Amino acid sequence: MSMPRAGHWLRRDTPSKRALQVATLYAFLAGLWIAFSDQALARIIDDSATMAWAQTLKGWFFVLVTASLLFILVHRATRGLLRGYRAAVNATRDELTGLAGRAAIRDLGPAVLARAECMGEPAAFIMLDVDRLNRVNDAFGVGAGNAILMGIARRLQRLGRADLTLVRPGSDEFLIMVAPPCTPEAAEELVRDILSRVNRPYRLAGETVQIGVCAGIACYPRDGQTVDELVLAADKAVSAAEPGNDIVFFKRADEKARQLFNIENALNHALEKKQFRLFMQPVVDLDTGAILGAEALIRWEHPRLGLVSPGHFIPMLEHNGGIHDVGAWVLEEAIRGLHQWPDSDGLQIGVNVSRIQLETPDFLDYSAQLMDRANGQAGSLILEMTESMAMRDPEVIISRLRELKTHGHDMAMDDFGTGYSSLAYLKRFPFDYIKIDRAFVRGIPDDVENDLLVQTMRDMTSRLGKRTVAEGVETPEEARRLKQLGFRGVQGYLFDRPMPADDFGELLVKKHEYPVYGEASKTSH
Repeated sequence: MSMPRAGHWLRRDTPSKRALQVATLYAFLAGLWIAFSDQALARIIDDSATMAWAQTLKGWFFVLVTASLLFILVHRATRGLLRGYRAAVNATRDELTGLAGRAAIRDLGPAVLARAECMGEPAAFIMLDVDRLNRVNDAFGVGAGNAILMGIARRLQRLGRADLTLVRPGSDEFLIMVAPPCTPEAAEELVRDILSRVNRPYRLAGETVQIGVCAGIACYPRDGQTVDELVLAADKAVSAAEPGNDIVFFKRADEKARQLFNIENALNHALEKKQFRLFMQPVVDLDTGAILGAEALIRWEHPRLGLVSPGHFIPMLEHNGGIHDVGAWVLEEAIRGLHQWPDSDGLQIGVNVSRIQLETPDFLDYSAQLMDRANGQAGSLILEMTESMAMRDPEVIISRLRELKTHGHDMAMDDFGTGYSSLAYLKRFPFDYIKIDRAFVRGIPDDVENDLLVQTMRDMTSRLGKRTVAEGVETPEEARRLKQLGFRGVQGYLFDRPMPADDFGELLVKKHEYPVYGEASKTSH
């Protein structure tokens, strides 16, 4: 077996297989050594001189074979080490421009930050983005783009500042790490100088070529504490740059926007984590103080923010589609309460539904199942919709509400007076209850304008055959005036704030009655 053939044999397959092949080759050669031992040679050679020559030849043969084998192994191992070393060097050094490469950022960046921390001074990371480089390549060829990049690198090197570390992390990007002290103002001044240099025209194939370079600035420690954070911040900043606004400082996300994102993310898992709570605000009979029913109100018990009101998260649920599952949970909990609470036959629980729920094709069938589970007692579950929501697409809502009426649901328009519904639509909406918004109840009878509006609403809805409920009653004076105007059902802080559903159930067990304010009106409805 010749040595070149053995070298080719060693170059194949995996390292473990190569080792086995080498061992096999060595065992074969050792076998030859044993086969041609002195005893074996003595049996075929009688002459002592020839015997001595054969022994010497055998020894040199095995010396040469072993030396050749060792040479091949050492040569290949050394070549592999050199190849790995050159690859490491190339990873930290950009071959085109001679600047440090992307891999060098992790080696050079920490030194800049360590110095900044030791001095207690700010540092800066500046990302340059070369615009129109693709168009240069299209017009003059790929070599032209490389020439531009080399020209930019040379101009950056001519700055001659020892506090700058120049890196080419990407095909059309340059990163400049500025050692401390470098305030944001100093970084901006440096960038203006850099852009004035690198944006000057370049000569390509005898023609003048103008490019555009933008810069993004991230400052330590304001915009990041680590090299990765600062590089990412500078990259985000330069991505926001554009002609006419070619120097952009990194801006952290608005704290409110970040909180909103965190809340939305947590909201996606709130139902499965059983973080929603059902609250009830009693609807009170002004004549007797008895509980007529309640409005079901959802609350989100966030582990860090505490109880979150629906005004903060219902719009998010409507936006991301979660309103279907959460809305169904509220309805299910209300039904469960009707079954558990004592003497609930005449109790009316109002549950707010969104337009998105109503427009769902299977909501009608679902509502029918709800009525069956509520023992078919018409009016035990009242579906509520805000006036502003109803007026977004009134024709569709009117059609859907009329279909719901066929399942025996009573329905209420919530927050009446805030959604700009016309009298024509009010007449056509199949609402059984109209709930006057607290903005009109506040301050009556002293607030003459509100008093007149509430009286007008009461008379109008009564003539249309609809019952009225006043929301947001907070003072005895408001309660007395509402009774004089013919209201019966009211709700508000004067009587009770929204409470956990279990607490509301305890009020029903105790047959709790609230104080009665003034005399009952003869025109109570």
